[in-house]
Amino acid sequence: MTPRQRLLCALRAEAVDRVPVIIPGGMMAGSLYALLQQKSVSYPDLHTRATVMAGYARLLQETCELDNYGVPFCMTIEAEDFGARIDLGDPLKEPRVAHYPAATLDAVLAREPVPCRRHEITLEAIYRLAGSTVPVIGNVIGPISLLTSLADPAIVYRALATDGMKIAATLDHLTRHIAFFAEEQIKAGAEVIVLADPGASGEIIGGEYFKTLAAPAINQIIRAVRGRGIPAVLHICGNIMALAGALAPIPWDALSVDSVVSLKKLKPFFPGRALMGNVSTHLLAVSGHDRITRAAIHAAEVSAILAPACGLSTTTLPENIRSMVRAAQGAARKLTIRPAADG
Repeated sequence: MTPRQRLLCALRAEAVDRVPVIIPGGMMAGSLYALLQQKSVSYPDLHTRATVMAGYARLLQETCELDNYGVPFCMTIEAEDFGARIDLGDPLKEPRVAHYPAATLDAVLAREPVPCRRHEITLEAIYRLAGSTVPVIGNVIGPISLLTSLADPAIVYRALATDGMKIAATLDHLTRHIAFFAEEQIKAGAEVIVLADPGASGEIIGGEYFKTLAAPAINQIIRAVRGRGIPAVLHICGNIMALAGALAPIPWDALSVDSVVSLKKLKPFFPGRALMGNVSTHLLAVSGHDRITRAAIHAAEVSAILAPACGLSTTTLPENIRSMVRAAQGAARKLTIRPAADG
């Protein structure tokens, strides 16, 4: 099977020759220091030039033997669209918001997004990558995480408890732009969209606020993506077991989970639906082939797609990512996965 066939079949719950292995981009950026140094990829050009962004995506895929291209390599583009000042960092430190553009929720509501230069560069990079046997994964930030990139999180979390209606209106405002960016990525050639919302973890905002405020906004974005005929992957950080009831009605095609989650315990909550992950990023950063392979084989017993459990450390070695691929190949032999027909 080609990487494209493998990933799309896995997302459709169809037979595959082995579990696909991906680094989606976005929160799981894959901007590996060793790879940047080895090939002299200019920084911060992989965030600011479409040719370099696309070229690094190809380099990462080829070196690590992944089943995807994934761009962009950060979670800050939508925040920049809303006027946030971004520190692009360095090869060891990924981009981050350097200054919140709003002091209140009303100020967030008053801001109209204007696509920044990196917004357009991402779309151009997707266009350059699209059309091969390797699928392009586009990435968008989740609504809670975007809100806490535009205003001090303390203001946001206080308002969750005191002004739910204002939070809901603000999230709706942000959600429209996130869905718009996702749809633009699809038009440019993205075949899968990953929505990552680490700020919506139940351990941060609580299960009730997730159910009543975060989940409806996430649902709106996922439905917009799937309405374009494109599969959507949702990532929520932390232990999501208590959120299963709120996550079930959202029509994601795969749910990406953190390493603290037991996939075997989570699986019964979502019968017939794909789970993704959840190889520890700490393990990927500090361990060697044997431990990573064992963890990845264990994850592949349940996961439809193998991937890092959360944001990758920039110091992760490419050979450690390849260990996940070797694990997927070994799991296929162990589990006697049968290949699907080409198509």
